Amino acid sequence: MMTTNLRQQILIFLGLTALMLATRFHHFGSALHMPDASLAIFFVAGFYLRRVAFFAFLGAEAVLIDYVAVNFAGISTWCITPAYGALALSYLVAWAGGYWISRNASFNTAFALRLTLTAFAATSTGFLIADGAFYWLSGRIVEPNWTGYWSHMTLYFASFVGAACAYIAAAALLQGVVHLAERRRHAAI
Repeated sequence: MMTTNLRQQILIFLGLTALMLATRFHHFGSALHMPDASLAIFFVAGFYLRRVAFFAFLGAEAVLIDYVAVNFAGISTWCITPAYGALALSYLVAWAGGYWISRNASFNTAFALRLTLTAFAATSTGFLIADGAFYWLSGRIVEPNWTGYWSHMTLYFASFVGAACAYIAAAALLQGVVHLAERRRHAAI
């Protein structure tokens, strides 16, 4: 299992809360804004932090950011519907994927492949839960049907899951750099 001390957990947690604050306002990203990192944040938090309190705080942060965005920043209320609650399950799935893969973490090619597959599966499932709930339960779709859902889902799948996997890859790369630096430091002692 990937272990982190309290100082590392606090640094990771602060980095993840800052990333959520920086990316949550603009879900799709643009030339000026990075795409939403929420699914990746929950995956990485599950990998490193694992305590339910961290999950709860990150969930509360997401809701608070959405509240401020809608009520004070002029962001549309389009996504605030009865389906909004499904985000908790979506984020829990991402968190669980990170937690699950952390139990056998190592620094080799086989683990990198398992991490890649797990990140893709967890973020894809999380996306499908959130997107499916919005499509079927939000009341925003006039006549929901399976053909319409397929079109809706495929329109957003690659951008949301691709962005989440890119953020997770960046976190894995950073972990690899830190790991190599620690190995070199210990070798020099």
